[in-house]
Amino acid sequence: MELHLAGHSLCHLPPWNGSLPRSFPRRNQKKLAFFFIFVLLSFLKKKQFPLIAPFKSRKSLMRKKLQCVTRRHSNFLNISRQSVVAVLYRLYNHCWEAMNMSDVTVTTWSQLQDELFHGSWNNAIDRYRSSFVFRGLSDKSYPLETSLMRLGGPYWQLERHLLRNFRKYAQSVAGELGSFWHLLAVAQHHGLPTRLLDWTYSPYVALHFATASHEMFNVDGVIWVVNFQKAHERLPEELRNLLESEGAQTFTVELLTSLRPKEESSASEESTFHKFVETLTEFDEMGAEREFLLFFEPPSIDDRIVNQFALFSVMPNPQRRIDDWLAAYPDLFSRIVIPQSLKWECRDKLDQCNITERVLFPGLDGLRGWLRRHYSPKT
Repeated sequence: MELHLAGHSLCHLPPWNGSLPRSFPRRNQKKLAFFFIFVLLSFLKKKQFPLIAPFKSRKSLMRKKLQCVTRRHSNFLNISRQSVVAVLYRLYNHCWEAMNMSDVTVTTWSQLQDELFHGSWNNAIDRYRSSFVFRGLSDKSYPLETSLMRLGGPYWQLERHLLRNFRKYAQSVAGELGSFWHLLAVAQHHGLPTRLLDWTYSPYVALHFATASHEMFNVDGVIWVVNFQKAHERLPEELRNLLESEGAQTFTVELLTSLRPKEESSASEESTFHKFVETLTEFDEMGAEREFLLFFEPPSIDDRIVNQFALFSVMPNPQRRIDDWLAAYPDLFSRIVIPQSLKWECRDKLDQCNITERVLFPGLDGLRGWLRRHYSPKT
């Protein structure tokens, strides 16, 4: 359940001053206040609401606030505008604080190195082996939205149509898409809107994407850092057992396909895609009681995937934003904020380390992107 105010997610707004627009209808004030009180009541009954879960340490305080509100307004229909504002103001600021408490703002290149490799030491093997994945964004306010979400409208209803037509018209590689998970990975790799989100094992690749656009050097960037091993501890038992049986830390296309070993048995095009739909439906049903976040490595389709040290994340709900889910588990993630004043230094040093478009996007397109950025003047 994603909470919005004035059309914006509560996770990605600055602290609210408690005021409402004059045009905000009174009937909507009541509905919105009732919604927030319902969320609080549901939380106290231990139901799962991602943005409320981080408040567990404040449970007694939240209960007292709720009791105070209900005692003051025994007849909800007579609730005043000031009380609506008060409820929204408190809950909004709690949401905002919860989402930002994992932010670390670096001020120097050396501090950035410390944060990028923080927690990568593995005592069990006496080596530096990180359990984190990274995603760099040029603007720290950008949400973790999939390309499917960015379509807008009822995008979740279009997912199967997109995949069916992609498979239908991709005749040159149709024989290579016998698995649903292979189809999904190839579609994402070639830019089709999907529920997948790109990540990397490499902190420097993530830093590249956070500083790749010099047009965005006037805003702070961010690198999301997620502990994929801890995230996988919250998988359904069937998926956890599958991962443990392979002695693996992340899934592969082949491993996910083994959940339905007879998936490719039908020779009919329509029947085969029907099996794909069943795979997606069964995967979504695994998260019916409790949603989860799964990471898997795509096949090495080309050098781009290899050079970017890439992997994908997927959730059993195409409408769930990953940052909203992560808010329920603050121990799983952190965000390294790169201030705009540090971006030029980071960019130049990455170029010196050969972390550039020319390497990450082999071919003429990557060469063009690298040269265009390399010769752009500093502004």
